[in-house]
Amino acid sequence: PIAINAATFTGFKVGGMLGAFVATGAFCLPSVFLTLLVVTFLSRFRENPYVAGFLRGLRPALLALLFRVALSVIQDGIHDWFGLLLSITGGALLFFGKIEEIPLLLCGGLLGLLWYGWR
Repeated sequence: PIAINAATFTGFKVGGMLGAFVATGAFCLPSVFLTLLVVTFLSRFRENPYVAGFLRGLRPALLALLFRVALSVIQDGIHDWFGLLLSITGGALLFFGKIEEIPLLLCGGLLGLLWYGWR
């Protein structure tokens, strides 16, 4: 997070808002292109036994990573009963398939703005 913040800040100081967008994009684009390259490769060779084995072994590692991120978000992001209520409600709605991710994020942000903005 420090590197992207530094790139954005430097871009802003040099070129204003446009500079901030360009610097942030230039910082992010290499990893986006690399990810697209890997996804393209893996999708083309999905039936290959080596690639299939790699992907099968990758799943538990990704699950552990997601668990770690979830714990970090819980520790840093839930400070009161309202945040806990939003988290439990959002998780239940996602789990039972009642809402998609993007509308959930937008609703959570709006509810947070309404609740915390007037406190």
